[in-house]
Amino acid sequence: TKFLALDETKLGLRTLILSILLTGRDSDWLLQIVVGTRSGTEKNPDSTIPTYFPECDAIAYFPTAAPDLPTAPLHHPDLYEPVSEIWWLPLPQPLIPLWRELASRRRRGDKLFGVSEKEIRNALAWLTKKLRKRLPHRAAMTEGRLRMAYTTLMVNVGRLDPLVAAFISEQWSPALRVPLYYTTLRLSFLAEQYRAATQRVWNFLRRLSADFDLPFFECEP
Repeated sequence: TKFLALDETKLGLRTLILSILLTGRDSDWLLQIVVGTRSGTEKNPDSTIPTYFPECDAIAYFPTAAPDLPTAPLHHPDLYEPVSEIWWLPLPQPLIPLWRELASRRRRGDKLFGVSEKEIRNALAWLTKKLRKRLPHRAAMTEGRLRMAYTTLMVNVGRLDPLVAAFISEQWSPALRVPLYYTTLRLSFLAEQYRAATQRVWNFLRRLSADFDLPFFECEP
């Protein structure tokens, strides 16, 4: 409730920084997202702009950093589903009310986050200053560290498959190879795994906040 009472800029910054942590995506990609309708995307499938659909709590987008996926079965007995050009990123539960609230303040086709890169940098600098009041030698809060924290938390705390984590964040490493069976799994199953992992991470962060009295969940400017 405190989050939803924030003005446009504060709500946008809170939601975007939390989205970097829980999706592993960079701000350049997140700032492109527009509010849309699923029927509108189906009528205009050539649009390459990532689009958020409040009615299904997911983002449709065209992958840019994904590895080459097979276009045919590698072996005759293999199950195979052709890979769609449009990919879907389900939102984890902690982000859903924040994204829905932002979308309710926008018209269809408007960008979801009405903030600038400079405002993001200022917000991260403010977070660093807040943290260092309690923990003076803590490293600066940066977007890169938030994205690395996503991978560490999702795999080690959330117990999410590293490959699924890489698909979500588009943070690929040479050690990851895409097995064919991922093209035959239901999106709903992968969404369930992602959301369950996020909830474990969220509960972990809430316990940290309570144990160490950190200012992660204060509603301040």
